Amino acid sequence: MFTRAGLLLTWKEIRPYFIFSIILFFAGMVIGGTPNAPTEYLEQQMKGLEGISNSIRTSDNPEWTAFLLITANNILKTIMAMGFGIVAGLMPISMLVLNGMILGYLLSGFSASGENVFMLVVKGLLPHGILELSAVFLACAFGIRFGLTLLGG
Repeated sequence: MFTRAGLLLTWKEIRPYFIFSIILFFAGMVIGGTPNAPTEYLEQQMKGLEGISNSIRTSDNPEWTAFLLITANNILKTIMAMGFGIVAGLMPISMLVLNGMILGYLLSGFSASGENVFMLVVKGLLPHGILELSAVFLACAFGIRFGLTLLGG
């Protein structure tokens, strides 16, 4: 299973689902960045993120608190995406689209306020997003595959 050949075989099986996960996430970003985005829902999600942001800001060690909160959240969400894929893969699909919508909504808001979105993406998202998003896409790919396999596909 953890041999080079086993990992390559697993990658060949999961690659289409991985690509589909990426497409879903970026489709969500496009939806969230459009003027017709469900702004009420996205604003509610932003309020939830404000609570986390405030707890990080008021912490004695904000960097360590941010690291721990984000890491714990990511681990929980990826495990949930894989496990709840059992329900026809709906949890990972909705997670990808909704998180993409939130990111698209945020980026469009920054753009509207005159921020340099390119630099924001390069400096703020890419450094942690390369590993984090790859792990999320992989976990969701396994969740989607799990759900479709149980449906008989």
